[in-house]
Amino acid sequence: MMLDELFVIQVTLDAFRQSKHPTGCCFIVGVTDHWITILAYKLDEKTVKLLYFDSNNAPLLNASEKDMVVYLNEKEHETIKKKGKGWTDEERMRNLQVCVDQRDMVRLLAHCVSGRSEITGD
Repeated sequence: MMLDELFVIQVTLDAFRQSKHPTGCCFIVGVTDHWITILAYKLDEKTVKLLYFDSNNAPLLNASEKDMVVYLNEKEHETIKKKGKGWTDEERMRNLQVCVDQRDMVRLLAHCVSGRSEITGD
């Protein structure tokens, strides 16, 4: 992502946070090999609701890395049943990183929408 794109996102977040009226913004983020969508809806000056959608329907939003490994082990067993073989070490590491990236991206966007962080680091 280019730096000027981050500033455009920051302007959008600033307008969202400063609005005194109901408003919303949506982020669709590609995370390695699938997408997540975060919809932020501001009900009033102080109340923000976040809706989270995952193209894999993975229950990992608040998961620890240990929880992620358990989830991924279940997914690998499904792969073994379908294909007769499991993942390589590289695939296993990549899949764990996908889960971590997804969780961290949602947390970052939640902090940015609420005003606890700035997307540009300012």
